[in-house]
Amino acid sequence: MSAIHIENLVKTYGAVRALDGLSLDVEAGSIFGFLGPNGAGKTTTIRLLTGLAHASGGRATVAGVEIGHNGALARRIGYLPEEPAFYGWMSAQEFLEYIGQLFGLGAAARRKHAEELLKKWRFGF
Repeated sequence: MSAIHIENLVKTYGAVRALDGLSLDVEAGSIFGFLGPNGAGKTTTIRLLTGLAHASGGRATVAGVEIGHNGALARRIGYLPEEPAFYGWMSAQEFLEYIGQLFGLGAAARRKHAEELLKKWRFGF
């Protein structure tokens, strides 16, 4: 069984074709890495596989889940970029509640847990 299955994945940014028909299978239990020069499509591929960007064409599954922004994949995988980014339009409270939503918590539970985490951060664990 494939941990990652990609068929003809394409991503374009305007006139730039960042990925041009990438296909590959990564078997479950294997260790796999992307190597290549700047502009080869490594980061674009990771962004597509984690649901942080939408493909322009093709399809892929990760852990048996179709890639996309449906939240099902985000509940099963993690991704830590080299330089993490925070959204200026989202408060820390909103971000934590969003993460709680990915894990299926109800609105009241998300709010409560987010407030507890922020309180611990402010005053130390």
